Amino acid sequence: MEDNQCLASLFADLLQIVKPQSVDAQQFKEVSNERLRKCILELVRELTTLVQNLKEQLEEFIDNKYEQEIQRLENTIRQHIRVEQQQRLQIEALMQKLEEEQQKYEAEVKNQNEKIKQLENACSQISINKVQNLNQTNFIIDPNKKSPTAYDRLNQLVSAKTKQYTQSATTINSQQLLKIYSNPQQLLKKMQDQKNNEQMQIRLDTQQSEKEQSLLKLRRCMEDNKSEMFSSQRVESSSLEKYNRNSKLMRSSTRQSQIVGNSFDLVSKTMQHYKKQQKSLGTLRQSWKK
Repeated sequence: MEDNQCLASLFADLLQIVKPQSVDAQQFKEVSNERLRKCILELVRELTTLVQNLKEQLEEFIDNKYEQEIQRLENTIRQHIRVEQQQRLQIEALMQKLEEEQQKYEAEVKNQNEKIKQLENACSQISINKVQNLNQTNFIIDPNKKSPTAYDRLNQLVSAKTKQYTQSATTINSQQLLKIYSNPQQLLKKMQDQKNNEQMQIRLDTQQSEKEQSLLKLRRCMEDNKSEMFSSQRVESSSLEKYNRNSKLMRSSTRQSQIVGNSFDLVSKTMQHYKKQQKSLGTLRQSWKK
């Protein structure tokens, strides 16, 4: 009887563990011990099978979970590798393009440098040709030869102007003299304008001669830089020529002042002659009136 109670209580406890609050130990007291023993064994086997199944399911779940996680990581790694390869290809393409652009830039710089050198050579050749042309056109200064200057042309121009003025003054007829004498201010104005024009022409010729002298000095400097053969003789000859030119300029200025003074003397004499003619005409008119 006690064994039956023990088995009943054990079976009830097991069922209570499996399914709580659904088993009463009193209802198993009337069941035989053999029946209880079989039920307990069957329950233990089922529990063992259940535990085994749960372990297998857990292991399978863990394996599946690991497999999924591994696959996810593999996919992520593959994606990263793919992105890395694409980026590497893009970087290689960009580097290749950068190298091509660098080569193009270097080639362009080289071409530009060659063009600059060609232009420099052309400019230097042009300068050399100009100097050679200047030398070929007798711009090399010979210290024993007097180079023509503008002062001679200035003296010729002043002489021509003086001659022309003298001829024009001698060819004036009596009617023009009377007409001019009737308005002496116009005559003085005309003479003053002519004097101003002559002075302006002299000034222009002097400036032109100074320009020519500057050009000549520049060419002399170029020839001095090219060769030192006639350095000392050239200095002496240039000083002598400068002295001669200054002397000629002073003589021409003195001559011009004399010409202008002679012109005013001629005008004063002409005015006196006009006054005498006017007096004679007045006396003739008075005699005619009488």
